[in-house]
Amino acid sequence: MLRWILILLVAGVVVLAGFIMLAIKSSAELSYREAGETEYNWQGAYAYCEAEGGRLPSVLELTGLLYRGALSNQQTDYWSRTGMFGYAFGANTKSKILSFDRFSDIDHVVCVRD
Repeated sequence: MLRWILILLVAGVVVLAGFIMLAIKSSAELSYREAGETEYNWQGAYAYCEAEGGRLPSVLELTGLLYRGALSNQQTDYWSRTGMFGYAFGANTKSKILSFDRFSDIDHVVCVRD
């Protein structure tokens, strides 16, 4: 039993490492710009990026920006464009994990261009 738990744990770590490496690679060629210290709800963030000629990053792109150290506001959340049922994924710069916040929450914004 312990052997299977260890195998699953190692497999999980390998999959997570692969996801992070893919995320970093997918964000490497993106042009990005932060909204500074201003925070928005998800709809406001989406509209802000469109007005700036960009878009909110996907979860994968945002994860890549997070692990590349490209997000300047520390100890906060950033929005991604990946949303459903009134919630959207984001990235928490303090703990370096993905978050899942209500559209009405207020978070920082980074806009990207391909």
